[in-house]
Amino acid sequence: MPAGNIADLSIAIQNTKGTAATTANTRAYLAGGGFGPIREAADLEETTSSRLRNAAFISGYRAEGSPEFYVRPKMIGVLLYGAMGAKSVSGAGDPWTHTFTLAATQPYLTVWRTLATLFERFADVKVAELNFSSAAQGVLRVTARLLGLGAAFKTAAETAQTPETVDHFLHADGAGQFLVETVAASSISAVRINIATGASIAYGDNVSGDTVNEGLQTITIETEQVISDFALWNRFHYGSATPADNAPPIRDVVELAGSGIDYTWSKRTSAGAQATPARSLQFTATRLQIASISGMDPNTSGEPLKRTVQYKVYQPASGSGLTAVLKNGQATYTGS
Repeated sequence: MPAGNIADLSIAIQNTKGTAATTANTRAYLAGGGFGPIREAADLEETTSSRLRNAAFISGYRAEGSPEFYVRPKMIGVLLYGAMGAKSVSGAGDPWTHTFTLAATQPYLTVWRTLATLFERFADVKVAELNFSSAAQGVLRVTARLLGLGAAFKTAAETAQTPETVDHFLHADGAGQFLVETVAASSISAVRINIATGASIAYGDNVSGDTVNEGLQTITIETEQVISDFALWNRFHYGSATPADNAPPIRDVVELAGSGIDYTWSKRTSAGAQATPARSLQFTATRLQIASISGMDPNTSGEPLKRTVQYKVYQPASGSGLTAVLKNGQATYTGS
């Protein structure tokens, strides 16, 4: 009987649409979810002498899923490039510094699936959404919603890469490095970063899709934290951290100051020092609207008040709305 825990995904950057990559860039075990082929059938709706339909047809074929992973330094680079679209690398040795920025297009990926003794390959895959989640006493996770056009049965697993099993990032690896308007917020108990690319499959004259097209990007950042004061609430509703008596609600959107947010997870030694060579993941965004502040509910226990703040990323005057900087031992990410 096949065991459900024998599963992994290998991912590679494709050089061109329509040609599957030959060798994986990375391979990762799953923390949840999955990815696989989907067949859609539809009935032929016509008059009949029976109460049952006479026939059906296959209306569409695609690959789709939302696999979840623990974020590790090597594998996350492929997903960041797949979601954001532009990359550069610097450094002469370990650690290399990979910088990912938003671009007008996203690369196609090839994904290989191992599920017990089932092996498959999916070509022409794009990232529709990348959702990072980090919470107190936990591990940084990422869920990738993937959309693909083609599938192929394989007689053997893709084993060019070995799954990463070390250097997963803890929420505690962000200690002192969750900055909001340059100020460290140690009270942040959860961070969620969602990169929605707007990608969707366009169909042509084939049962499978013709292309996976990029759409409007929507990027949100959400934090949960214990409240130290009501300054942000006052700014959001009344336009000032210290509004005057009887100040009315403002009618303008409120954005963070130019420094925005700067969140970094850096691997640490057991003694708490920064690991050497460095293994880190940093997100920066300079133009963020405060979209909502919620969760400030009274309680009967006397526990500290908490709040959930959601920020929405907008296009700055120049540069990328969101930048991710990854330090790892991988020299480069190239197509095959």
